[in-house]
This record gives sequence, structure tokens and C-alpha cells, in this order.
Amino acid sequence: MPAEAPAGLHLLFLRGRFRDEVNVEIYDSSGPLAAVKLFVGRPPHYAPWAEVFNVAGRLYGSPAELEIYRWVYSALPPDSNLYVEYFEDVQTRAQLSRGVPPAETRLGAVLLRAGFLAVSDMYFPEGGREGGQKIRAVRL
Repeated sequence: MPAEAPAGLHLLFLRGRFRDEVNVEIYDSSGPLAAVKLFVGRPPHYAPWAEVFNVAGRLYGSPAELEIYRWVYSALPPDSNLYVEYFEDVQTRAQLSRGVPPAETRLGAVLLRAGFLAVSDMYFPEGGREGGQKIRAVRL
């Protein structure tokens, strides 16, 4: 897992719920930007994955947004899943509601530039711990 923060950002690493999970809070000089949960996997049963959530509205469209996804990309092996919460991303949410494929949304384009392919729009209302609507992307 890369410990070095993208330029201008600060990373705070925190213990996850179990040994295979790391929580990372990402800050800039104005405060929190996003949170990332990294699961390193438990081969051969569970593959690695990451989730980005609690995204500050000021991150959308900023240079830091792409740098964060590039950092997450470097933390994951090929074929890993990334889940990105987009509830506060008004443009992406509107595009998806109009039927635009995830890969062709504003967020999908950012993820593609970072090396991911956005493949699906997801929401699992199972019990609260899974969060809100997400785009699932695959690290190529």
C-alpha cells in the first residue's frame, strides 16, 4: 500500500475493523476531502477492493480528485474493484438518472484517467453499513 500522499494532500492511516482492512482519511489545507477503505484481501477467498466515501463537494472536478484515484489505483492489484460513493456528485448523479452508462459520466471519465473502468451503478440497501449509491470500477 502506498504510504506517500499525492502532492498537497495529507493521509491519515487508521486501523480497520479487522486486520485486512485499513482506513485512510485524506485532507488538504482546507480540511477533509474523502475517506478510503482498503481491504487487502484474503486469498483465495476474498479479493482486494477499495471504497471511496465521505467525499467533500469541493473535491469534484479539482486536480486532487484525479490524484486521489491514482493513489487508490496504485494501492490495488489488477482486476480489483473500487467502489465510489457519488451521492453528492450532482453531475454524475444526474447523468446516471438519465441513463448515461457509468463509464461515460463525469466520475467515470475521472476514473478512466486514473486507470479504472467504471462498470456499474450500484446500491445495496441491506442494513446501513454499505453506504449510499456507488459506481463500481475495476482496476485495469
